[in-house]
Amino acid sequence: VGGLAGQNFGTISGSLTQGTVLADGTWVGGLAGMNFGSISLSTSSGNVTGGTGVGGLAGYNNGSIRQSDWSGGSKMILGNSLMSYVGGVAGANDIGGVISDTSAVGTIEGSRIVGGLVGVNLGAVSTSYFYGLERGQGPSSGAIVGANMTGGSLANVYWDLNASGQTIATGTNDGTVTNAVGIGLPGADPRVQATYQGFNFASIWAINPGTSRPYLKNNPTSTPPI
Repeated sequence: VGGLAGQNFGTISGSLTQGTVLADGTWVGGLAGMNFGSISLSTSSGNVTGGTGVGGLAGYNNGSIRQSDWSGGSKMILGNSLMSYVGGVAGANDIGGVISDTSAVGTIEGSRIVGGLVGVNLGAVSTSYFYGLERGQGPSSGAIVGANMTGGSLANVYWDLNASGQTIATGTNDGTVTNAVGIGLPGADPRVQATYQGFNFASIWAINPGTSRPYLKNNPTSTPPI
C-alpha cells in the first residue's frame, strides 16, 4: 500500500503526497509500498501507519530513492506489528537498495527494528539525515538504522541528538558505518553547512545558515526545517 503506488517498477519523480496512508498489512509507504524502480525529487508529508515494513517514502526498497524527503513535522510513521521494520525513509532497504540525499522529519515509532531513516538495511544509505523523535519500543532501535545487516553500509548520515532521544546510530550493526554523527547543541550546530560532510551544497542541498537545517534545493515541495 502506498500514497501513490502499491508497487513501483518505474519512475516516481517530482511528486507529493500529503494525506494519511493507513493499512494493517506488510509494506506500507508514503509514496510506494514496494519500490523496485526510482523515486526522486519527491516528498511525502502525511501520517503513515502499517503492520510490518513501514516507511515515510517506501515500505520496502530494492531500487533507488534520491533527493526526496518525508517532511512529517508533527506527523508520525507507525508500525503496529511485533516485528515492525519502521523508518523515516524506508522500512526495509534490501541488498539492491540505494538511498541518498534524503531526510526525514517527524516521529518514528514501532515495536522492533526501528530507525530514523531505515528500519533494516542491507543496501546503501548516504548523505541523509533524521530530525525528530525515534521511539523504538524493543531491541534493534537506532537513530539512523534499527539493524544494519551484513553488506549494509551507512556513510555521511546525521541525526539530531536532542530531538531523537537516541545516542546511537544503529541498534545493531554487522555492516559498515562511515561518519554517522549525532549533532545538535552543545555539539555540532545543525544549522551550519560545514557540519554535513559529503553533502553536495553546490547542486543538491541548500541551507539557511543559523536558521534552518539542510533542505533539497531541487525538490519544489521541500521546505527548510528549522
